[in-house]
Amino acid sequence: MRRRSRKPSPPRLSGLLAAQRAAVLTSTPSGRFTPQESDHLLRIARVYARTHHYFGTHHQASAWLSKPALALGDLTPWSLLDADLGAEQVMTLLDQLEYGVLP
Repeated sequence: MRRRSRKPSPPRLSGLLAAQRAAVLTSTPSGRFTPQESDHLLRIARVYARTHHYFGTHHQASAWLSKPALALGDLTPWSLLDADLGAEQVMTLLDQLEYGVLP
């Protein structure tokens, strides 16, 4: 059985990102995100923007991202955003939903 990881919802996400940025600014000499952190944040932002565009509201986008999807192996979309492949799977599912292609 796969373990479902919980990702923060966007309201909590903005607080998390602010806290992470503050931690980076105080803990690194450059005060910058690492390339890996930047990639991860951009991946989350890209998928969230696409989800918000499809669903139309922050509330509906957040709910969908937090709900397990059968087409994603019963994992939440948030749980797949740690890797490019997972983000691509989520984006593909959104495309399928938008164009009426059953996954």
